[in-house]
Amino acid sequence: MPQNPQIPNADLQLANWVKQLVLMMAPKNLYFIGGRAGGKTTDVLAERWQDIVWDMPGAQFAWAADTYLNAQKNVVPSLVEGWERLGWILHIEGKYPRRCGH
Repeated sequence: MPQNPQIPNADLQLANWVKQLVLMMAPKNLYFIGGRAGGKTTDVLAERWQDIVWDMPGAQFAWAADTYLNAQKNVVPSLVEGWERLGWILHIEGKYPRRCGH
């Protein structure tokens, strides 16, 4: 993460206003309807999943999609992209783990 030159020990992070609002409120249940390319999956959902994993390690949770095909072709790849932006190493069954940027 790039450092902010005016504030020592502070990371520079970019986010749209929707992501900032959701992360500040941190609601237990989030019902959100947004337009295309609004960062719903890559920003908001990926970050919320990371918060859940850090707050409750080992907990079981799930999400739902309207169809399996939509989840497989649209939602899961975007979610994986969001996790890679956060620096998570991903292991998908049958494939080798990969690091963000490699």
